[in-house]
Amino acid sequence: MVGEPRGQELIARYKTNYGISSDTLISKSMILQHWELEKSLRQELLESNPDNRWTTFERCYSKLYRDLEWLNRIGENEAEEPPAVLYQRIS
Repeated sequence: MVGEPRGQELIARYKTNYGISSDTLISKSMILQHWELEKSLRQELLESNPDNRWTTFERCYSKLYRDLEWLNRIGENEAEEPPAVLYQRIS
């Protein structure tokens, strides 16, 4: 398609969309792997029904973060607040 970002433009847009700092190493293959996995998981979620939606949701997002383990590392390194603050219990 004409107008689709490629190369460094694709990587820069991906980092912006996900709030990843510009100095974090991300490759085109990582982005494409994420894209392909998201497409398949999206289809599973769309095909779910009210009876299995929560288990489907849990399975899909577990697979996403298991298969793209680098997303977890980036998320941990990019957090502006320490986990104790981000995940504190709100009463």
